[in-house]
Amino acid sequence: MALLGGRGAEIQKSAVHMYMWDRGAHREIVLGVGRNLGAFGIKANRKIRRHVDS
Repeated sequence: MALLGGRGAEIQKSAVHMYMWDRGAHREIVLGVGRNLGAFGIKANRKIRRHVDS
């Protein structure tokens, strides 16, 4: 598990699944959201997109 968010105006942190593979010359990282019936991972998905874009 990894935590995203929680800085500045964004108080709530989102826990996401983080998978990493060492491919020799590079690392492959996959971030995913565990779905729950309450939030459907919408905020966490948005935080992942923002993190990847930065």
